[in-house]
Amino acid sequence: MTVYGDGSDIADLVIDVVDGRLSVSVRDGGRNGRPWTPGVGLSSMCERAAEVGGALQVSHRGSGSCVGALLPIA
Repeated sequence: MTVYGDGSDIADLVIDVVDGRLSVSVRDGGRNGRPWTPGVGLSSMCERAAEVGGALQVSHRGSGSCVGALLPIA
């Protein structure tokens, strides 16, 4: 694996139920100084979340990154 800049070797995973939906988020403290360009992985996760009626949010800041999904519970 190639890490650019200041990577993170720790990630926080939070799984919860919010308003009857499954909430999953992964946050890390890695900083690489480059803007994110969604690739196949992020695009596929967005598509899969939408297919089941959910949503995916991705944020990238100088202090780290977060990928979160809100999915219906069948």
